[in-house]
Amino acid sequence: MSTQNTEKTHAGFLKVKGRFNSADENKKYVKKLASAAFMCLTNYGHCDMRCVGKDAVYNAVKAMIVANGYCAQRGAEIMFSPSFDEGNIGELQSNHVENVTAIKFTIKDYNTAKLDELEGESDDES
Repeated sequence: MSTQNTEKTHAGFLKVKGRFNSADENKKYVKKLASAAFMCLTNYGHCDMRCVGKDAVYNAVKAMIVANGYCAQRGAEIMFSPSFDEGNIGELQSNHVENVTAIKFTIKDYNTAKLDELEGESDDES
């Protein structure tokens, strides 16, 4: 019994986990997630975090706050845009994958996003 991965992933895509056994594990995970988000922003210019469940959303928000601190140390500001997405929570029963509504946070460098917006306006005027 093999399962296919039907999710569309791309560079800069992170799946966020929810609960951990201890507060220390959760704190370490949030720091790792923040570092991964910062590296995605550095390497790709954007980062998408997909969260299923309130604990995952909470961890993503904390990671964005920490990542914002990492970016601020380098003179960058980040912005995020929340949206709904569809995700799966894996195989629940044999050959059955449950799709659920997820929250997706798209994170971008504020200055780059503003520049892209201005370029779009100048294209409309031509």
